Amino acid sequence: SEGKSLKERRPSQLYTYMNKKNDFEKELKKKTRSPPRESLQDVLVHIKSLVASFWVESNESTRIGAWRRLLLVILLQVCRAKISTVLSWTNRMQISSLGKLSAFRKAVAINMLAILCLSPIEVLHARCLYSLRVKWTQHLTSVLLRRYVQTQCKEKYNVENMDQHISEDVDKFVGLFMDLSLESLQAALHL
Repeated sequence: SEGKSLKERRPSQLYTYMNKKNDFEKELKKKTRSPPRESLQDVLVHIKSLVASFWVESNESTRIGAWRRLLLVILLQVCRAKISTVLSWTNRMQISSLGKLSAFRKAVAINMLAILCLSPIEVLHARCLYSLRVKWTQHLTSVLLRRYVQTQCKEKYNVENMDQHISEDVDKFVGLFMDLSLESLQAALHL
């Protein structure tokens, strides 16, 4: 009877099969508890504490360096947005001036100048963004390692390579937070 499809089985066999399946699913739910669900407000409080540990609570030199890097990244993003607008305008100007040679040459020259200005700004922006991300990741990792690994995790949980797990999680958090916030800023600048 195992080789038969559900349609070929007798109704009593189907009933027994479905009861066994339901019992199995109930037992599985009992054994695998889902993690406690937190409200959005609780999650935001945790995010705020992780962000504040670097931007507000760190030592003065770290904090000042971080704010300087962030201001430079924002300034470079504004420059990138403005130059991208100029590039869009020059591309449109090139297309509209295809019939006139002098206007076309002028549009190409402006386009090349904008590209030459944008290239170093892109490189500097990428370096500053990377530097800010590395500093934030290093700081937050060291804070979390001091707070949890050295005291609780080694004694209580005996998890291998906990420092690597924390480092990976911090890197993901910092990357996602920076991507979300800076892409939101970039979208606002392009509006």
